[in-house]
Amino acid sequence: MTLSTTTTGKSHLTKIQELRRALAAKKDVAGCVVSGLDEVAWLFNMRGSDVHCNPVFFAYAIITPNDVQLYLQQESISKEVKDHLGSAVQIKPYDTIYEDLKTLSETLQGTEQRMLLGTRSNLALSVALGKGKAVEGRSPVTDAKAIKNETELDGMRRCHLRDAAAVINYFAWLEEELTKGRTLDEADGAEHLQRFRA
Repeated sequence: MTLSTTTTGKSHLTKIQELRRALAAKKDVAGCVVSGLDEVAWLFNMRGSDVHCNPVFFAYAIITPNDVQLYLQQESISKEVKDHLGSAVQIKPYDTIYEDLKTLSETLQGTEQRMLLGTRSNLALSVALGKGKAVEGRSPVTDAKAIKNETELDGMRRCHLRDAAAVINYFAWLEEELTKGRTLDEADGAEHLQRFRA
């Protein structure tokens, strides 16, 4: 599923440009590998269902000053996704990231440039880059994701108002049921609260 700027406040292209500016400020960094599933989903304004009860999808991304590569499983690639990402993002098969990192590492040989890996990245990504071509650090996407824009803040406020209304309806129902003398257990209460929230 893709999200429009009416929900996110910024297009994925704007977020990528801001990420590139943050990377340019770091000495000797040629780009970054985005491996946190939440970070990839936020950066590209997309959501998925690959992880139970979590709106993420299995993916990696490599961002450099000139290229954006998004590594997805075949079943995640739809016409909607292709149209959303546009020509600025190259979609590649999920499992090819390791070979691409090895190739990228070869292009960095003889330079001081290294690729930034977030502290939550797996070891296989670092190994694929090879000795001396990966630098581990806090992902700039984590920081950017934490700073909400006005559209995101407004969405959170509206979400909390809807949830507050659901909880108020639940408490009204609960009071009515208890006044009738009905005996309820935690499972009954949780089930009804979920219905109001749904």
